Amino acid sequence: MKTVTAIYDEAIEKLTDVWTLHFGPSHIVWEDSNFGTHTIKWCLENGITDYIKEAYSAEDINIAMQTMRDLLEIPEEERERQGEEYYNR
Repeated sequence: MKTVTAIYDEAIEKLTDVWTLHFGPSHIVWEDSNFGTHTIKWCLENGITDYIKEAYSAEDINIAMQTMRDLLEIPEEERERQGEEYYNR
């Protein structure tokens, strides 16, 4: 199973615009370090707005959305603990 930091680092390597994670559809998760299940699911369901579609490439949006699906594979308690490590590195 991947770690929170590994999911982030892998996405950064693939993105053409690294700010997609921090200001795109997953910004509430990555920029604000909210790794709770409810927050991730909210972003998956509501994160792609017209503004996001105009500001970021479809490929980068897909990568950001995949990071959140990958995060959900980590148990919430572990994900939140790892999220603190991600934030403080």
